[in-house]
Amino acid sequence: MPNSTNYLSTPKASSRPTQAATTSRRAQNFNEMSSVEELVDKLAKEALPSNFILITKPSVALLKLSHDEKLGPKVVASIKFETDMSFKMYNSGVLIEKKAVSHITSEGKVNTVIQAS
Repeated sequence: MPNSTNYLSTPKASSRPTQAATTSRRAQNFNEMSSVEELVDKLAKEALPSNFILITKPSVALLKLSHDEKLGPKVVASIKFETDMSFKMYNSGVLIEKKAVSHITSEGKVNTVIQAS
């Protein structure tokens, strides 16, 4: 009440972050990364798309496999990550130009788990 004395008024409660804001920030923190090791840790916790596997030796890469009854497993697509967070993408053994994914990452490097998967 504007005209009441101070002892009858209750102070306005300070605002607290909402659950959505906290969850959003937590998701953003999980998504961001700065090293290939951090990328590996985070991708290992993610549910990868169907037929994709993560390898860490001899280099870090996501591989998409297909299976042929006669020939066995075959790598049909891959993304190889370098230590500086740059990457190379291949489809059926052919190097894909980075401009093909410039709508996802314009820097030629991955900065988030979402860009990597």
